[in-house]
Amino acid sequence: MLGREFGPEGYGEYVALFALLTPIGVIGSAAALAKLQACIQERRPVDQVLSTFLVMVIAGGTVATVIAALVAPLILETLSMAAIITLSISELILAPAVRVIAGGVRAIRGVPPAVRVDLSVLVLRFIALAGLFTFSVLSVERLGVGWMVATLEVLIWLLLVTLPALGIKRRFGEASLRDVRMVGALGAPIYISDFQTNGDKIVLGSIDGLKAETGLYGAAFRIASLALTPLRAMDIAVFHRVLESDDNQVGQHVRRARV
Repeated sequence: MLGREFGPEGYGEYVALFALLTPIGVIGSAAALAKLQACIQERRPVDQVLSTFLVMVIAGGTVATVIAALVAPLILETLSMAAIITLSISELILAPAVRVIAGGVRAIRGVPPAVRVDLSVLVLRFIALAGLFTFSVLSVERLGVGWMVATLEVLIWLLLVTLPALGIKRRFGEASLRDVRMVGALGAPIYISDFQTNGDKIVLGSIDGLKAETGLYGAAFRIASLALTPLRAMDIAVFHRVLESDDNQVGQHVRRARV
């Protein structure tokens, strides 16, 4: 739908923006994993851990949004500031906050309820995309607003309904140096991988005359990445099993990996 509406050049701008947002949003990705490690492996109270990593996501996402607002216009001249800001808020603050809360749901209720939280965001975002496309009003700016509103709705529902139902109190906590180091240790390889994967799209999108090639390359890359879907699904489903550890059982993770 995006490719048909924007064409190769317009889709290239969209691809290049996400190529920029993905690496600088590493704090959100790392915080979601650190949340699981703190709750499942270290057995820390879910409400305490949740409040800590939500603060980190909001602070880190805000800084990343400012970076995106300063850098993106320099390389993506046709995108409006409204499009950049709305997509940045959605991808760098709201979506990571949902993933962190989903990690708390996973620690208490298991994988299926947590997956339903993630799927609710995807479903609402698809509805927004399909609605804009159906009425022929699809643009990056309107898509950014639609995705921001959809993700915010899920986040509000989680804060006002889901967390109280789980007995978790809503509060903001302070991030300790230990938690910051944990996020840094998990985030470093994620950042390197994301930058390696998306850096070429940023470069292509910044060169005049190659916007259309960026769109075609980005579309081809998306199609090829579908082949990794089963591996990503397995990684999400079994990650918590790696965190469950018993020092008296030597080789337990190797046996789990084989199974």
